[in-house]
Amino acid sequence: GNDQPSDGTEEWLPGRVWDFKVTHETSYGPVKAYDIIFDDGEVAHGLDEIWVMKKVDHEVLSDKPKDFSWIGVQKYTDRGSNDEYAKTVGWYETYFGNEHNIYTSINDALRSYDKYIITQRGRDNVLDKELNFPSELRS
Repeated sequence: GNDQPSDGTEEWLPGRVWDFKVTHETSYGPVKAYDIIFDDGEVAHGLDEIWVMKKVDHEVLSDKPKDFSWIGVQKYTDRGSNDEYAKTVGWYETYFGNEHNIYTSINDALRSYDKYIITQRGRDNVLDKELNFPSELRS
């Protein structure tokens, strides 16, 4: 089996979070384990958070798997951390002028950047190649 955490590009199994529990705390915050009911009827108990991802994030990472295809967003990990999520999955950051934002969702980070740049310059003054989701934001 695959013993690496999901970066969103492997097989993704749709399901619903049934429950979760906080297993312990790290300097990054609570670490969670999830109970998932998959759409095929299978159930997973105590699934570590590094294996859980929103469907929309999986879809974005399947379309834009490498950070060089992301505009205005940088991915970070902390390889020295005792927090497995921070070490392997990481987080996403944006900088808008003096504003610094941190996201656990790549979808949220990319859309936040697009919204910011359009708000600042107006959609007619932003080229499609300057956006993460240009087809969704045509004027």
